[in-house]
Amino acid sequence: MSRGSGGGQVFVLLDGDPFDLTRDVTHVFIDGKLEFELKEKPQKAKLTAVGPFTPLASSATPQSDRIAIVNGMLLTMAGEPIPAGTVVIDRGRISAVGARLPVPAGFRTIDAGGLS
Repeated sequence: MSRGSGGGQVFVLLDGDPFDLTRDVTHVFIDGKLEFELKEKPQKAKLTAVGPFTPLASSATPQSDRIAIVNGMLLTMAGEPIPAGTVVIDRGRISAVGARLPVPAGFRTIDAGGLS
């Protein structure tokens, strides 16, 4: 997915069906950098109102430059969903996407646990 006219890459990992409003965003990558990671699951509450929003501080670190997200259901614009998919992000760019790809040495691994 692209954002704005800059054409940057945005990659969002959810803990379930993207159309279920009770699900949570677990990770957000912008231009290949990990910008948000859900550390603790929030206590579920009734959905009432949205906002006001506060800006997120970047959690990007040198270690977050090389990440592999494994075991997720990948929904792409190119075709059918990819079960047990892997997304490899190398220095700010998605370098590989596919089913059960090997994780390169030295990459931080995030297990999506079959989620989309």
